[in-house]
Amino acid sequence: FQVLPLDGEVALVELHEQVIDNILGKRNPEGFLLYTRDPAEAVRWVDEGVGTAAFFLDTPDLRQVLKLAQEGKTLPQKATYFHPKPPSGMVFDRLERDRRL
Repeated sequence: FQVLPLDGEVALVELHEQVIDNILGKRNPEGFLLYTRDPAEAVRWVDEGVGTAAFFLDTPDLRQVLKLAQEGKTLPQKATYFHPKPPSGMVFDRLERDRRL
């Protein structure tokens, strides 16, 4: 079946809310989901029995991501893919303007 997000909604958020949380009843999907950027690999995983379903999603639009952030919402894990990735702990941003790191 096809899950269509409403206009302005993020497909990945809708997938998690409609399918993973509500239908599958999974609140912590990291233990049973595999992630890949390669559609052929996803199909191969299903063909080989590594997985039972594959979901193909568009990349979240930057405006949608910013809107979610402004609303105080978070994206599910693996929602974004940045390359090259900075080493963990190397990027800081002040959360409070009058406070120094």
